[in-house]
Amino acid sequence: AQGANRLRFTDRFERFTTKAPGFAGGYLLNHFLTDVYSCIERMEIAIHGADITQIIDDAHAIKGAAGNIGATYLLEKASKLNRSSSEEIRRNGQAYLKELAEIIDKTKSALEQYLEDNHINIKLINRKDNLD
Repeated sequence: AQGANRLRFTDRFERFTTKAPGFAGGYLLNHFLTDVYSCIERMEIAIHGADITQIIDDAHAIKGAAGNIGATYLLEKASKLNRSSSEEIRRNGQAYLKELAEIIDKTKSALEQYLEDNHINIKLINRKDNLD
């Protein structure tokens, strides 16, 4: 599954890393991770308060961030949540958020593998780093 995710964003990511190598690429990737981690954190809080608008807004933000780096699997899942009805989010929101968080983790792992395979020395942040 991780390899499949990597293959689904590699072409766009290769163009991205070519245009923003080294420090700039690391900054942009960590900005992507900071954004999606922040969205997930807000969504986890919003689900407990039944703030459906916040969940939909953050799903839209994740969709955009994923599209910017070509993470198509993440984009598809965030898009599905973004299009979900309020009732569907109330019923299945916890499961959707869990799945989305897992896909973000897989996307990060695929990014790290790509960087390693191409000898690009960039340290990506962890979700817990974003909370500090």
